Order: sequence, then C-alpha cells, then structure tokens
Amino acid sequence: MSETNPIPNFKLLLTGDGGVGKTSFAKKLTTGENINTYSASTSVELYTYKFDQRNITFTLWDIPGSESFPMIRDEYMIQGQCAIIIFDLTQRVTYKNVPNWFRDIVRVCDFIPTALVGNKSDSKERKIKPSQVTFHRKKNLKYYEISVRNSVNLEKPFEYLACKLLDPNSSHLDEEAIVDSSEDELKSSDEVLQLSKNIVNFKPFSISASSDFQFKVLELKQQIDSLKTAQNQVLNPLKSSTEHDSSLPCCATQKAQQEDTPNPINFLEKIKNDHPSYYQDFKEILNSYHKNVYTNQQAHVKIEDLFKDHPDLISEFQQFLPKL
Repeated sequence: MSETNPIPNFKLLLTGDGGVGKTSFAKKLTTGENINTYSASTSVELYTYKFDQRNITFTLWDIPGSESFPMIRDEYMIQGQCAIIIFDLTQRVTYKNVPNWFRDIVRVCDFIPTALVGNKSDSKERKIKPSQVTFHRKKNLKYYEISVRNSVNLEKPFEYLACKLLDPNSSHLDEEAIVDSSEDELKSSDEVLQLSKNIVNFKPFSISASSDFQFKVLELKQQIDSLKTAQNQVLNPLKSSTEHDSSLPCCATQKAQQEDTPNPINFLEKIKNDHPSYYQDFKEILNSYHKNVYTNQQAHVKIEDLFKDHPDLISEFQQFLPKL
C-alpha cells in the first residue's frame, strides 16, 4: 500500500490595521462565510486554507490590528514563513500604516515572501488609486487588489506566495498583479538590479547615491541572503533523491519538493469544526503562552495533557509553539 505524500504547510501572517477586512478575508476563503458587521479581534485566530492549485496548505494567523499589545503581536509573528499585508482602499490611513506592518514583519521574521493587498477594489467610496500605491515597488513585493465582498482575486496572493515558498529562485510573472511604474522608477530599478547582480557575484561596486538608494541596495542584499538560506533549507534535502533543475518553472519543481519535504498534515480546521471545545482550549493555551502566563515548556505540557487521548495530534498542535 503506497503512502500518501504529506501536503506542505506554511505559517502565513495576515496583517494590517483593524477593520481592513482580515478576518472577513480569512473566513471567506476557508468557509465561504460573509461577515457584514465589524468586531475588533482581541486575540489571534487561526484558519487553515488549502490552496489546491499548488497542493499546499497555509495556516492563516489573523493578527489583531490593535496597537494595544505590540509585544504579544510580535510573539504571534515568530516563525512566520510568509505574509499578507491588507489595507482598505477606502481609508487612506490604513495604507499609510503599511510600512509599519512591513517593518514589524521584517524585524521579527526577516524578509519572508510578502504580498500587499488592497481590499474593497469595487467600492464606490474608493479613495486610493492604483497609481498612488507605490510601497510594494520600493520593497520588492507583489500588489493585488481584491474585493472580499464579491470574492474578486482572493486566491491571487496565494499563487505568488506558493511559488516563492516552493521555489525561492522563481521569477513569478503575474498579469493580475498591479504594475504602474514611471520611467524614472524603472531606471532606478535597473540600477538597483545591476548592483544586486554585483553583490551576488561578489563584484566590487561603489555607491554615490542618496542614503535612501543605499538602503535599498543593502536591503536587496539582505533579501538575496535570505533567499539563499531559504533555498538551501528547501533544496538540500532533495539533492540525495531528486535532481533539481533551476531552469524549470515553479510548477515543474513543486512535485519533487512536496514529495521529499516532511511536513505534518494540519488538522486545525477539522478540530475547529468537529471538536470546538478542543479548539477553544488549544487557543487559550496559545494565547496564555503569548501573554507570558505559561512558559514554552508549560504550554507544551498543557497541549500534551489536552490531547492525551489523541497522541497522534500532540506534535501537530505543538508546532504552533517554539521547539523545546
């Protein structure tokens, strides 16, 4: 009897100001549920989303947008592997705060694959035009406009993230991503690209530009180093059993990677739906750990006790905590 290959699972940080539609986005994707009234989230919520196009699973961590508990928010972000920053196209302030969210992600998780998403693209009260959204170009992100209410483009960010996670070296070309670059910006991008090539090839280079330009180059170097590390982590285990061809597109290399990359099947959504009391108890343990009520070891013990009648689930749920 042949064994079923495990489905890769990644921790996705769903971030952005309160009220931009993060929870609505997560619930629409995972249950199809529409939320018509806004209720501020006070603790993290977890959702499991299986992206069938790439046979990959994301655990969505719906991070509260409130600024009341920044340290707790940082704890939720630890070990994040990718992120989506959502802002509201009808509220300018939510876009102005995007750099703050990106800074928090980089500070805690380094340069992980990140998509910028503008919600309510079909609203008559829209105040932000596509040409006014420029942050993603400065930080090498992909930008998508969506409508949670009408289910427009909801899966597009996941296509990009899945490709970057499964093949860090891929050049993801997406016609749905919003592009609006001026000639000057393209020229600047070409200069940065050339400098980044010099960095990768260890060629000497000098910078006689503004401090912002220098920061952009150094930031690119950090991204390159991060991508190299991620590539080694994903590809090295495959070398003994699979020859990796970097010339192949993401979809061509995905099958080999997911066959050899160990990752437990995630039962979070099943427990949440079939055994809500277990899910609530688990969430209380997780929140207590992030609020420093429990130490990491105590939280592990609590989970072991919670699932003592289901030992096969202990390691599955302990993966939400740092390893002992």
